[in-house]
Amino acid sequence: MSIPNTVKEKTCCFSGYRPHKFNFEFNKSDLKYIELESNIISALLSSIEQGYDTFLCGGAMGFDLLCGELVLLIKERFPNIKLICVIPFSGQSKNFPAEWKERYDRITSQCDSVYKISEKFSKACFHLRNFEMVYSSSRLITYFTGRSGGTANTIALAQREKLDIINIGPEKKNKVDSTITYYVGH
Repeated sequence: MSIPNTVKEKTCCFSGYRPHKFNFEFNKSDLKYIELESNIISALLSSIEQGYDTFLCGGAMGFDLLCGELVLLIKERFPNIKLICVIPFSGQSKNFPAEWKERYDRITSQCDSVYKISEKFSKACFHLRNFEMVYSSSRLITYFTGRSGGTANTIALAQREKLDIINIGPEKKNKVDSTITYYVGH
């Protein structure tokens, strides 16, 4: 399976934490947030330079939506790139706080297309979304610190599928995995 209008070798997906899982305030007033934005932009520009032209955003609050916003920003300079929102179910943002719902709505209205996994919520729809994104991509840009959960599961799947994994999270010296490139762009 793969997401329509994607070429695996030129497609990159994102996976990272929700806002409350970061060890800093997830807003522009925090210097670590600004550094995160800068690192995402560097990873995106590097990916574009290497021929990636399609980016898959899962639409979750936090890292996913931030990456989607930054792809749209970069798209002003590189109009040939595409942003596809891969949403797990209709109404994903229904219970988001107002700020995140606005961000979600802006991204899904400005992206090139929206690919919906399911009409209705189910426990499996998030896993299916991650599965579809990984199987449609050859690169994963992530923010990962070693915490268990959806991001860890997505990275494990990406490793099995031999995706190029770029982690812009802090390197864990005692948990370095040779299949993950730790990236700090400045």
